Amino acid sequence: MIYTVAGVYLAALGCSRWGDPRFDFRSALQDTTNYAALPLGLAFGVLKGKTGLNQFLRRCYPPLLIVFAANMVLIAAGYLGNTGDRGRQLDLSMYSSEFFICISFPCVWSRSSGVTQRIIALSGIGCAVVFAFTSATRSIFLTLIGSLVFTAIVEIKRDRRRRFIWIGAGILLLAGAIAGPGLGGFQETLLGERLY
Repeated sequence: MIYTVAGVYLAALGCSRWGDPRFDFRSALQDTTNYAALPLGLAFGVLKGKTGLNQFLRRCYPPLLIVFAANMVLIAAGYLGNTGDRGRQLDLSMYSSEFFICISFPCVWSRSSGVTQRIIALSGIGCAVVFAFTSATRSIFLTLIGSLVFTAIVEIKRDRRRRFIWIGAGILLLAGAIAGPGLGGFQETLLGERLY
């Protein structure tokens, strides 16, 4: 209830700035739909149940990944308009696809049974990493990190024997970022600069 009231308040606040020259209807609509995703997702989960929700995510993930990857390639090649500034390559419509990929990755990964399904899941998260850096978008990067953390938690809970592999991989990545050239290199990227 509090979340819904806050969402309605924020939407009304956005509409009250309609005459402002900096007001962008497309961004306001995107922010409203992103904010509405939580209650709509919860309602969808209740209606479909756990199995139905898993099936829905696994069906939507591959086609969305193909369209998302194609958009990244077309923007990089200059065939689609780039709305980014200072060297950022992005289109605002790609954020929703990216968030869907990151948010559904733990479920898609944990339900993948074959090699092909694992490759599709990893391709999605790989595109997420590339987009986080080429768009230099902090929210995408943080959502990506959260997705990987939740995936590790799911995998550790599912198979406790492999928990040391996941924990070890996390420690190695963190140590490499802090001690190795990763941190210096990361800070020199536009994403690292924006996060800093």
